[in-house]
Amino acid sequence: MHVLSEHEGRRTFVIAFGPGDDALAGLNELARTRGWKSAHFSGIGSFSAATLGWYDFERKQFRKLPRSGTLEVVALHGNVALDAEDVPLVHIHCAVGDEAGAVTGGHLLEATVAATLEVVLTEEPVPVRKGLDESLGSKVIQ
Repeated sequence: MHVLSEHEGRRTFVIAFGPGDDALAGLNELARTRGWKSAHFSGIGSFSAATLGWYDFERKQFRKLPRSGTLEVVALHGNVALDAEDVPLVHIHCAVGDEAGAVTGGHLLEATVAATLEVVLTEEPVPVRKGLDESLGSKVIQ
């Protein structure tokens, strides 16, 4: 992880994950250890396995979409916000493409890095909070 810039309380980092790294666990650990209260990010790279989720609003749970093989990260975007107990929550949406060009997208639930995952993340100075929206059955920015 390297700091790219700092200005008026805002810091931008580049974070590089390597083969076999658990991308989601790595971002969650960084968010907790660094005390991020608000951030947004995007990334590129490849996964050897990923589980994406499609949220079923009626059942209020994710339908899991597991994928494996060499997967190109076509898009990866997310944010960090605090929950009611001030714990940072990492929320990622991702699309991966397989060797045939088929793309699967959704909420990133699990991901193992194949070659690299390069994330550019900007930490913001103002905290953002998420709370449970009972009607949706999920946490959303308040």
